[in-house]
Amino acid sequence: MNIDMNDMNVGSRWIHKNGNMYTILTLANQESTRLDEYPIMVVYQGDNGFIWTRKLNDWYRSMTKMSKTPPEWKSE
Repeated sequence: MNIDMNDMNVGSRWIHKNGNMYTILTLANQESTRLDEYPIMVVYQGDNGFIWTRKLNDWYRSMTKMSKTPPEWKSE
């Protein structure tokens, strides 16, 4: 899977395949020189307030970026 780092903006909105909405808060370990031990992680928050992390290389498996088209979020 090709990872487009331009998609991974703080504040960008994503929808999980189960329908839940999430907002990216930050990326962790971006400066890691040992990615096998400290992989880049996406730190994100659900609309329910819970905060989660997921490996960047696993992100697109179940997440789709949403466009910012008010009043509804639409899949890009």
